[in-house]
Amino acid sequence: SDGVGDGVLMIGTDVTDLKDAERKLIQSERLAAIGQMVTGLAHESRNALQRARGCLDLLELDVEAESGQLELVHRTQSALDELQRLYDEVRNYAAPLKLDYCPCDLEQLCRETWHQVQEAHHHPQVELKLNLPNGWPPCECDHARIQQVLRNIFENAMHVSPDHGRIALSAREVWLDGEPCLEIRIRDEGPGLSEDDCVRIFEPFYTTKTKGTGLGLAISRRIVEAHGGTLVASAGSKNGPSGPGVEIVIRLPQRRPRSDVGGRLPGRPPSALQP
Repeated sequence: SDGVGDGVLMIGTDVTDLKDAERKLIQSERLAAIGQMVTGLAHESRNALQRARGCLDLLELDVEAESGQLELVHRTQSALDELQRLYDEVRNYAAPLKLDYCPCDLEQLCRETWHQVQEAHHHPQVELKLNLPNGWPPCECDHARIQQVLRNIFENAMHVSPDHGRIALSAREVWLDGEPCLEIRIRDEGPGLSEDDCVRIFEPFYTTKTKGTGLGLAISRRIVEAHGGTLVASAGSKNGPSGPGVEIVIRLPQRRPRSDVGGRLPGRPPSALQP
């Protein structure tokens, strides 16, 4: 009555979920547009790439006795393979993610994937040092997708490893939100990354390498989150003997998420699995 207020009533609305939903909707629309564009581009380019490979195969027969010319043919073939891989990476990132769950021995999968990467890159000087528990429990996951995740991480670690370097892989069983989970840690001895880069390397098209699409780790995180797990990176100790290095941590539920049956959207992990 005297014009002086006795207090202030403030009403707030938490719009975090709304903003998060808007961000995901925009991201989904962007991915859909990218997917349509790249699918059309890859389709139209496939015939051209196949014709180029066919011509190179014929040329390889003609210059078989000329080592210098044959080397140029092989380099051109390698460039075409790299171009096809780039198309496939972008298309795979934008495409819908469907998981084919089955019982999987992650210890065997880690060993198999490492041998594949080592054979493909011809880098025997880099050693994989395993520190694994006796008898890993079986895990329900998509075998091919998780192998893709491990391959991306191993290839990145091998790329930054010095000669005669070591990549350390350790694992343990943890419990998150009452559910059993396998935690896999992979550490390299490379030059390391800043804390900002450790977050940004999972962003689409962001890369610290001189070539590539920057989609490998983005696809890997999407796969792990679709399983209900998490994938994070952290900088190593700056006092390490070979540089700070980077540690990648995979947390993967041992069983198919119960919410997956109810139609949980791929790529959205349960809150309890957040690092």
